[in-house]
Amino acid sequence: MNIHWVDGDLVRRTKAQHIEVDQPLSKEFHTFGFLWTERELVWYFKGREIRRESNFFAHADASVFLSSAVIKWAGPVTDAIDGTSMDVDYVRVWRQP
Repeated sequence: MNIHWVDGDLVRRTKAQHIEVDQPLSKEFHTFGFLWTERELVWYFKGREIRRESNFFAHADASVFLSSAVIKWAGPVTDAIDGTSMDVDYVRVWRQP
């Protein structure tokens, strides 16, 4: 779960958090959630809150990206990644009135 933004000095910033789960995620579909309000950002996994951050920068419309990016700092990158994929059953996005 990453937060990316550009600060007032136009420097790209990232705040990341890694969560361990007690099951392989590749065996079945899972429900992830994200609540974005004026004051905070909240992440959910299987209906349970797993991260909460103050919203100090995200106050305009934004695109939604789903990614299984392979990044060196997340762990060793080996040939085991070949032939793998991320399957998404559905995505639901709405704006509260």
